[in-house]
Amino acid sequence: MANKGIVISGGQLNAQQLAVGDGARIVNYGDRERRVLLERIENLLLQINSARLPAEHYRSLVDAASTVKEQASAAVPDKTLVEKSLSFIEKAAPSITAITTAVKSVMELASAWTVA
Repeated sequence: MANKGIVISGGQLNAQQLAVGDGARIVNYGDRERRVLLERIENLLLQINSARLPAEHYRSLVDAASTVKEQASAAVPDKTLVEKSLSFIEKAAPSITAITTAVKSVMELASAWTVA
């Protein structure tokens, strides 16, 4: 069996990011990508605000989208929370095409947070 780890002898390893093993990768989100993601989240919020939803339904969708926006602005976003929030929005408004389209647009970029 091949060694796929990191072995250091007599020294140290300093790295801001490190990926090791089969299929390992690191995704950096630069300012441009983050800006595009935040624009897509703003569009999602706009679509939610434009839909004619009952007040309690509207509030829960806005809260979920706001959670996504907060995570997108975080230094280390919680991908699980983002996925759950987007999934909730998508399931809560399946018949509102503008909202589901906006969710998919955000999911496309948010999925790049995966570090395998």
